[in-house]
Amino acid sequence: SIDVAVPEISKSDLLETERLANQTINSNLPLKFVWTTSAEVNKYPLRKPSPVVGDIRVVQIGDFDCVVCCGLHFENSGEVGLVKAVAMEKIRGHVRIIWKIGERAYNDYSKKSEVVSQLRSVLSTGQDSLVPNIQQIKAEETSLKRKYSYMETRLAKMISDQLFENKEVLGDLACHLIVKKW
Repeated sequence: SIDVAVPEISKSDLLETERLANQTINSNLPLKFVWTTSAEVNKYPLRKPSPVVGDIRVVQIGDFDCVVCCGLHFENSGEVGLVKAVAMEKIRGHVRIIWKIGERAYNDYSKKSEVVSQLRSVLSTGQDSLVPNIQQIKAEETSLKRKYSYMETRLAKMISDQLFENKEVLGDLACHLIVKKW
């Protein structure tokens, strides 16, 4: 995940960021790693100042970017594979973007493709119709729940009325308890 110090990010900006990341990866840019010190780090075109003091590893991605980094890296950007933003959430005044990268992105895509395929089969519809069909099913479910609740209330009222009419058979106390329960 990456936390971005902004209150929100539009879907189009997120998609453009993802597109640019994948374009950069597909450009197969060489990655250059240099060990330096905090006294010498200013020689490099860092995107932001180094938070590290002492020995620092600088990673340069072609002419695209230069950052201080302690992670594992490849020899070129193409080895990363795919980058996909899978979720975005607001947390304490900033935005957290959840990413899947490389093999995890491919696995996530594969799982989602299987879910879409199963939904298409269950609903007998095309991929573009899935969301509208599910929205319709959800609306129908809500309507049926309301009808069921209404019918249940009416049935309870009818039973209690019937019992109240026949109270001499049941006795006043039993009838009163039954009516009160409903």
